[in-house]
Formats: sequence, structure tokens, C-alpha cells
Amino acid sequence: MLVFIDDSGDPGVKINEGSSRFFVLTAIKFLDNLEAEEASLILKRYKRAIKMNDEEEVKFNKLSLKRRIEVLKLFKDVEFDICTMYQDKSEGESIGKIDYVDYINLFLKTFEQHFSDSKIIIDGGHDRVYLKDFYTNITTGSNISSRNIRVKDSKNNSLLQLADIFAGASHLSLKNDFDYLKKYKVQIKRFK
Repeated sequence: MLVFIDDSGDPGVKINEGSSRFFVLTAIKFLDNLEAEEASLILKRYKRAIKMNDEEEVKFNKLSLKRRIEVLKLFKDVEFDICTMYQDKSEGESIGKIDYVDYINLFLKTFEQHFSDSKIIIDGGHDRVYLKDFYTNITTGSNISSRNIRVKDSKNNSLLQLADIFAGASHLSLKNDFDYLKKYKVQIKRFK
């Protein structure tokens, strides 16, 4: 199984100083590697159809409404699961000041039964010091081995870009901008 994780929004808690209202983590899980390859090819073909370079990254929040709807429709026949977890920071139910790795750990623990024995790829083009700290502190409290987790830059990975698309769609759906996810089966949970 392959799992690709990306986020939308930011983990900061100071909404009045520019932090987003929602912080969202989304995982796309493929049970079959062929389905993952098909999804990757679909996104690559779409990029070419809209005259994007192969090296350009598809970012959901930078797409027009028309393009958002187009790109989501492309994957309706591809088999994958979507797991999303969010925090609404405007409701005063802060889970405290935690960093990105803590969110990832909580996310992995919450969906542990879905991710066990999976190869997990998390978006993050970070520096070496950050990555060393990340790998040292990842999977605290879950049975998922850190050996199964890799951090990759989404610029070079179309399936991480797909995770970005569904993280962005989840985020906007929470804001009631539009129900982007109505055709997909999504498990949504709140950070507590």
C-alpha cells in the first residue's frame, strides 16, 4: 500500500495575525500500485493538456474554480481512499501549540489501522536539520515504523501533488466555499 500525505493551511494558532482558520492534513491511500501509477499518469496528462511543464507543480489553491472542478473529476474512476483530519482554530478548541511533526504523529496515530504496513510519503522539501529532527520524532505513540516513512518534495512527485489537491479541496469544503468532495468517500476527523 502507498500513502501520500500533504497539508493545507498552517498549524499556527494566531488567526488574527494571519494564520488560517483551518489546518488540514490529508492522506491519499492506494491499495494497488497500478492505481497509483494510473493516478500519476492522469495528473501528468492533465498538466500537459493545460500547457503546464512537466516540472511545474499543481497546487490546488492556485487553480481557478474551473480548473479545480476539472482536476477533481479526473480521478473519479481511480481507486483510492482519502483520510482527512482538521483543526478549526476559530472555535477556541485549541489543542495547544504543537508543531508540524506533532500533527503528523497525531494524524498517523488516528488513522493507524489504515496506514499499517504502508509505504508513507509526506510532502516536505525541508533542510537537513529539520529532516533529522523530523525522523527522530516521527511516529511517537503509533505502531507505524519510521522506516516506512519518507519525506519528499512534491515538486518531483505527482502523487504528493494529488494529496495537495485533496487537502486543498478538504480545506475549502470545510470553509463551505464549495463541496469539492461530494463524489469521493472521505473519512474526516477533528484534531482533539
